Amino acid sequence: MPAAGPPAGRTAADPLSGRLPRPALCCGGAEPRRTLVVRTPADARRLLRWWPRHDAIVAALPDRDAAGNLAVQARLEELYFECGCAAGARALLAALGLGPVAAWLTWPYALANTISALSIWFLIVVAWTLSAKLITQLQARVLLRCGIKELDMKS
Repeated sequence: MPAAGPPAGRTAADPLSGRLPRPALCCGGAEPRRTLVVRTPADARRLLRWWPRHDAIVAALPDRDAAGNLAVQARLEELYFECGCAAGARALLAALGLGPVAAWLTWPYALANTISALSIWFLIVVAWTLSAKLITQLQARVLLRCGIKELDMKS
């Protein structure tokens, strides 16, 4: 009996093999590898480490019902997995929208001045985008810390 798997010449990720790849999570990974089960506020404090170590969070607090656990889980996941990509994209679009204004302001000057002004503007766009992303991540971390303190006080 042949082994189950894709036909010869096909990979498991090939849609013609009959098996589709698993959907990727935001920021990489094919499936959750490390799941944190939050049973106490001390478990939730493990989310405050600097580098993310968990791919999924499950709330199983004994003093809450199923709906309360789902609400806690959704809030913790929202804050823990915040990457700031949406804020960075909005800042990038806003900064790029200011490009024509910068070019218009430097129009009557020599080409060398215009190129130097646009190169400075490019650096401002990059700094603005990264700042928006980092500020959003910092805000999510602060709110995560406050949410975990709130869990600790309710227990």
